Order: sequence, then structure tokens, then C-alpha cells
Amino acid sequence: MEETNYEKIKDTKKKKTDERNIIYYILIGIPFTISFLIAFILLLKIKPIDLTKKKEDGGFIEKWYDYYGIKLSNLSYSIDKKIKNSFSKGQKNYDFNFENINNNQDYDEISNNIYDMYIPYSAIEKKKQTNGVIFWIHGGFFFSGKKSDIESFCIRYAKLGYITVNIELSLLKGKNQHSIFKLMDEINSAIYHSNKKLKELGFTYLKGAIGGYSSGAYLSLLYYSLCGSQSEIQIFFIINLAGFLSINPNNIYLSNNILNENLNKGDIDNLIKNKTLISFNYHIEWLKYMNGFIGSKYKETNLNDMLIKNKINENNNEYKELSKIIKKTDILSLMSDYTIPILSLYGGMDKDIGILPYFYLKHKLKGSFNEFVFLKNSTHNLYPENEEDLNKTRSFHTKILAYAKNFLS
Repeated sequence: MEETNYEKIKDTKKKKTDERNIIYYILIGIPFTISFLIAFILLLKIKPIDLTKKKEDGGFIEKWYDYYGIKLSNLSYSIDKKIKNSFSKGQKNYDFNFENINNNQDYDEISNNIYDMYIPYSAIEKKKQTNGVIFWIHGGFFFSGKKSDIESFCIRYAKLGYITVNIELSLLKGKNQHSIFKLMDEINSAIYHSNKKLKELGFTYLKGAIGGYSSGAYLSLLYYSLCGSQSEIQIFFIINLAGFLSINPNNIYLSNNILNENLNKGDIDNLIKNKTLISFNYHIEWLKYMNGFIGSKYKETNLNDMLIKNKINENNNEYKELSKIIKKTDILSLMSDYTIPILSLYGGMDKDIGILPYFYLKHKLKGSFNEFVFLKNSTHNLYPENEEDLNKTRSFHTKILAYAKNFLS
């Protein structure tokens, strides 16, 4: 009997102990469970925004990546009287013998006078100590292209702490008011409006860089050469991704062979003489391109008059005038031997702009701060074709970051 009572007492104590243990584990486990649920809910909410789904309403603030910053989409930079015309009669850059193409007109606002701005959270936190602004210009050989083509570059450098601005320019559609001269005004205007917007957001001290791909790189070089002194944000270096230097057909040559990246000017002259380098002169088609470049001043009958047996007659007076205009947009003619740093990346198998811009620019610039990278096996798209070119591409982008830290901080 006593033994039975003892067992009962023992069982009762064990049950109470088990109950206390259960209560203890429940109390301990509840906070962990709640924390896990909260973390799970937050992970469901934190999803990258699909950048292909664009917001069309100008100035709409959207998160371009929850972890990195915000994107201001489709801001307007319409050209108005606040922006000084880059090419006016009597100015040093304009001495042609025909009526001013721009004629000091105020351009109508059009749909592609817009830009996107990427602002990283780190810049928002620092405000006055921001690392600077990098302006990007898309390619497309002036007759095509849009800002989304170069968006990946804007996101890449915004993630690393720099405000980036993606400028969309007008396309040269054969209208008199659309010319390379207007594009200079558009870039000037876009930088002006970007600076104004950033000041509204509290950024008061800004340094800038400008760059682009293909024709966008050319426009970056041309803008600094012609209008850099007018820029609302001072430009400290230029990023040149496969930019051509002139649209004069006599300066454009192609090669079917991989060339040594250390060729000197004498080597190049011999390659041209021996026809190892092939002329890019397509005559009437190239004349049409040159004409569209300056705002389609000449009619097709005028262009045909510039030819003799389907070849350009360099003694034709109208062609001489056309060449004079084109020379005003020739980078090598405009650029001094010593300029702000230029970081250049070119492909050795480029069939679009030829391979001479790399060599010409390298021989022209004397400053020690310039960088030149030559991807021997890559085409105009600069896609690395082998491990060597891939490593050079990585090194090039590392150099961009080093220059940004040195000049924009």
C-alpha cells in the first residue's frame, strides 16, 4: 500500500515537472517563432524591382533596387531660353559661310528630351559629401538608340555610390533643327537640369564625369571639347567606350586582321599605303550620313554634284564647305594634347568605326593620367571574346572607380 502511494506521488511530481518544462519551452520558443515569421515576411517584401516595367509619368520616384537607392524616371530637360546656344553666329566655334543651323531658336519640348537619375542611399545619407555625378550617353550612330541601352552602366556605378544620370538625346531624322549642334545644346541642358534637380534634393557640391558608348562616347568627347566651359557641373574625366573621333570618311579604316596595339603613326601610314587597312569611304551613302549629321543642309542633288564617277570630288566647293563643318566636330582637331583624363576602351576587330581611333587618340594625348585598353579579339560591342579580353575589361572598370574616387570625391 505504501509502495503504491509512493508511486502515485512520484508520478504526480513527474507530471508537474513535465508541465513546467513544456511551459518553459513554449515561453522560450514564442519569441524565436515571432522573429522567424517577421524575417520571413520581410524577405517576401524585399524583391528587386523589374526594371523592364517602366513608369511613364515624368519624375515618378521608383525603387531601382531596394538595397541600393532610388531612380527618378523620365525627368524633362527641355531646351529653353535659360540655356545658351552652343553654336551662334559670331562665336568662336561657329564661322561657317551659311546661315546658322540653330539660328538661336528655342527648341520645342519633345518626348525624348528626358533623362533618368539614379541616386544611391549612400549619397542621400552623405548629401554634401557625395562622391559625384557620372553622366552617361547612349549610342546608336545618332539615328537610333535610347537611354535604356546604357542603363546597366548607370546601375553599376550607382550601386557603388555615385549618382548617375542617363541622358536620352534626339535622333537625327533629317530635319533641319536636328543636328550635331542641337545635341550639344541638349547635353548642356540635361546637365543644367540635373544640377538644378540635385540642388533641390539637397546636394550642393558636385563634381562630374561624362561618358558613353559608340556615338555616345564621341558626343562626350565633343561636348567637353566644345562646351565643357559652359557645363553647370564641372567635368573632371571622360569615359570613352568605342567612341569614334571623326565622321570624315578619310579617317575611317577597317582591318581584317588583329593588329598590334603598340603601332606607331608610321606603322599606320604604311598599313594604309599597303592597303592592309581598308577605307570606309562609301561615297554617296557616307555623304548622306555627313549631311544628316549637320542637319540635312544639302539636298540629294547637291550631294550627287559632289561626286565624280561615284567617288567624292574633294575639289567641289560644296564638299569643301561640308568638310569645313565636319572638321569643327573632329575630336583630334579640337582636342589639345593635354586635357582632362580620358579612359578609353576599344575592340581590335571593330567593323563599325574601324580600329584607328584607339591609335590616333593614344598618339594625340600626352598626359600621364589617360588610360587606353585594347581588346584584341573584340568587336564594336566590346564583348570579351577570351579570358585575356575579359580580364582587361574588368581592369578597365576598376580604373573608372579609381578615377571616380580620385577626382569626384
